[in-house]
Amino acid sequence: MNRRHAARLGISTSRYLRVARSVRRGEAPDDPVERAAAADLISRMRRGPGSVSHRWAPRLLIGGGVLWGAAGVVFIADGAYGWALYAFAMMGLVLVQLVSLRRRERRLEAAARGLGI
Repeated sequence: MNRRHAARLGISTSRYLRVARSVRRGEAPDDPVERAAAADLISRMRRGPGSVSHRWAPRLLIGGGVLWGAAGVVFIADGAYGWALYAFAMMGLVLVQLVSLRRRERRLEAAARGLGI
């Protein structure tokens, strides 16, 4: 997939992946060819299912966290403390994913501002 996008933009795959890493960090490249690749990457990342721009993604993560938390409470009431610990750990991981999603979106916007799009 990356090879095809890199070939369409006229750059090597390794260079394309380097641009992708810089975009994920919130940096905009200086080279005009890399800037075109970065603009393409930003537009593709905004359309992706893991983007905050999709209304359902944060809600789904919050809902998953609530369900894992409820399962943990049920396990505690049932006396299954090991399973409760597991459920609360999963709840924490889901909620950390929500925070990570928002941080990724801020970095993507910083790269877009650097490119002027």
